[in-house]
Amino acid sequence: MELATNPGFFRYNLVPMPVISPNQIAAVPAFSLEEERPPSTIMRSQPLFIFGCPRSGTTFLGELLNHHSKVLITNELRMMSFYSDMLGAASKARHQIHNQDLRDGFIAHMRTQVRSTIETYYKTLARAAGRKVEVWGDKTPGYADPELSPGCLELICGAFPEARFIHIRRQPLDVIRSLVGKRWMGVDAAVDIWVRITRRGRELGQSLPASQYLEITHEDLIDDGARVTSEVLKFLDLSPEPALSHFVMEQSRARTPYSDPIALPGTEASFGLDAAQIARVHELMGPDLDNVQQIIETYTQRPQSAPEVARVHVVPGTAQTVDADSLLGELEVRVTSAAITVNNQPAATGIAVRAGDRIALTIRAAALRPFDAIVLGVTAYDAQGRAVMGGNNANSGLKAFPLPSGMSTLILAFNWPDLGNGEYRLTIGIGEGTDGDHNLVQCWADKVLSVVQESPVRSTSEIVKCVVLDARREQSAS
Repeated sequence: MELATNPGFFRYNLVPMPVISPNQIAAVPAFSLEEERPPSTIMRSQPLFIFGCPRSGTTFLGELLNHHSKVLITNELRMMSFYSDMLGAASKARHQIHNQDLRDGFIAHMRTQVRSTIETYYKTLARAAGRKVEVWGDKTPGYADPELSPGCLELICGAFPEARFIHIRRQPLDVIRSLVGKRWMGVDAAVDIWVRITRRGRELGQSLPASQYLEITHEDLIDDGARVTSEVLKFLDLSPEPALSHFVMEQSRARTPYSDPIALPGTEASFGLDAAQIARVHELMGPDLDNVQQIIETYTQRPQSAPEVARVHVVPGTAQTVDADSLLGELEVRVTSAAITVNNQPAATGIAVRAGDRIALTIRAAALRPFDAIVLGVTAYDAQGRAVMGGNNANSGLKAFPLPSGMSTLILAFNWPDLGNGEYRLTIGIGEGTDGDHNLVQCWADKVLSVVQESPVRSTSEIVKCVVLDARREQSAS
């Protein structure tokens, strides 16, 4: 199971696009740029990256473009987030590459290989499909999220200076309704992710010529698909095709559900925001939800709460309800409360810990169905919001255990590593499955507990794994 700042921990809803089957890809051997290729698979190198706030229509746009014979868009391959994280980790790999000059040179060399590796991979996909692809790339909402994928857009622009970007935007109230209705997050978190991706996307657009950045809206794409599609094709230097035009026309008559919507256009939503939630949206974003620039300015200028104030305060001997705004995930397992002990003693928020202390998290969780394999994880964030400790998946030594439906008490115990002097916020994660790289995120409670370390030793900031002592279901809870 992955956690917040790692790509993939925040689980955007993934829907495979019907471009190429996995069997087709697996059956095609990889080949280098120097190999002779049949004319039908030679591509002009025109990379395209699609982004936007989750629940804004990125999946539909990618599906639409894949109906053009010369377009190949993967659905959240997230390869640029992977490279961004890998290069960041390499810069801190002091034990693996001790010589700083060599390390810096190797990282610079790795950056020069990003382009050729990705281009070769997409040529392999084009070859598997037997198509002459001219526009290729990836659709991932989080590419423009400065918190989940810091430096990702900069890496793309460096590796592909000619890359084109399509930023699809949706009316914020509909996005927030969908994010909250999916139980991925609360209203405040939904507002925040809409603003930060929209703001970062527009900053990118201002830095690029009009030939490389196009901003469209989900509403225009649905209401006037033919016009917007024509605009997108012109932006990509592509001619219309009958198959694509037919798809757009059919979708204007009856929308196909993509990415598990809570409601289709023209139908009543299965989830609606209540009056208090709508009032909170306007409090954060202002009265005019159609004025994007005004929303960004209103949100940026809002009074900030003190960063040291935790959302959830845990007092000795009790476990209080977790704030709904901190809950993310599909929530087939729901965290309802959490408490912490240090060396078997109940602890208050802000309790001092030292390296080696035994930390135990007691989590009360409601499961909507039985699970064969549940994995617990925890990540610590420093005062700047950076993940500095994590034991997040089965590869970290965490053992999976069964979980029945109903309420249960879960225990996660670990030794506190030496992170250095400071206050740290803990995120608790619950996933399903035994594959360390592919746990399905069911729920996580974001930064709900605080501890303070008072034994500064560390001077580095790379992420540290915690030594897990125990992870289990203890009992059913009434």
